[in-house]
Amino acid sequence: MRLLSFAFLAIAALTQSVAAQGMFDPVIIVNDQVITNYEFQQRRSMLTALGVQGDLTDRSRDDLIGDRLKVAKAADAGIVATQGQIDAALQEFASRNGQTSDAVLNMLRGRGVASETLRDFLEANVVWQALVRQKFAGTISVSEAEIDAALSATSESTNLQILVSEVVLPLIEGQEEEIRQLAEDISKLQSYDEFSSAARQFSVAGSRADGGRLDWIPLSNLPPALRPVLMSLSNGQISEPIELPNAIALFQMRGLGETSLRSSGFSAVEYAVVTVPSLNVSETLGHLETVKQRALRCDDLYGLGAEINGAEIAITSRPPGDVPRQESLWLARLDAGEKIIETVNDSDGSIQAKLIMLCSRTSIANSSASRGEVLTRLQNEKLNARANSWLESMKASARITTP
Repeated sequence: MRLLSFAFLAIAALTQSVAAQGMFDPVIIVNDQVITNYEFQQRRSMLTALGVQGDLTDRSRDDLIGDRLKVAKAADAGIVATQGQIDAALQEFASRNGQTSDAVLNMLRGRGVASETLRDFLEANVVWQALVRQKFAGTISVSEAEIDAALSATSESTNLQILVSEVVLPLIEGQEEEIRQLAEDISKLQSYDEFSSAARQFSVAGSRADGGRLDWIPLSNLPPALRPVLMSLSNGQISEPIELPNAIALFQMRGLGETSLRSSGFSAVEYAVVTVPSLNVSETLGHLETVKQRALRCDDLYGLGAEINGAEIAITSRPPGDVPRQESLWLARLDAGEKIIETVNDSDGSIQAKLIMLCSRTSIANSSASRGEVLTRLQNEKLNARANSWLESMKASARITTP
């Protein structure tokens, strides 16, 4: 199961270090709103101090762009955070990490991070949450069947597995509206054969050769926000289009079943991604196939991937909820040590080839939950899924430039 990467082509040209620029020079402009080099450096330093893993350069750019859009959209709706709300958000943020507000701010100051940097981040989240509740809260519903399924899935262990098909459409620059209309048309198809035909004809996912059909996937492997979306579907039903930058995905339910194997939830997922800009697709895929056959452990990819010109290798460990959706959906199909190869179409039509390898999953035993607790969690997951999709749509349509 796959989605295209969570990336912004509009900022891909920012290849030189922003550190070489003046601290208050603009590095990104979002709908005429400036993000300065100082803000960028501060955000990156804050993420480092908070122990965030992964590519912090891309994460900082992405987060700052998102924050600008959140605050602007909220302001358009008349929503502005008060100082009391920001202080409360700071206290909650600190308590989740077992600290006081002063302790967190002192720690950040010791790392060269101004308190305003964290407060700006929290302000964006405060107004965004208020805006999302205002826009979507009345549209979220959870059925008794969804609660029953979720209770089974969130018990100490689960043997539920799901069978779906997928269609992944690339959002090509200049053709966005036509592709969105195509996605709407596909969502209205009435049969398995029609959906499979659409996958073969339009999908860019590797599953297109099989008519979009995926094998059984343990429910616990799926991204938490996607589980209620898929489990609310009846057999043959197709999901609403799920939009991200550079991609739209649709899923058709084919079955929900049980296996004799039971799996617990996961507290962390460690995985590797080898990315190669693909000028010659067949040649690049051949190189990655060689790496796929030879690599026995994730660490092997450092040496093997380095033999491919232009390859970037990243090994990351994250809580499941922090794994980007595209990567989550790839990883959902894999057991430890397994690998897949995919091609990813960017909005300008360029192609990247990726090898994805699951290193390990760290299991946890989920605590028991009441129906009321599950109802609240499912409502929040659906609300977050709507909010994330909305934000990605805002990013995709925003004017994002680099001076």
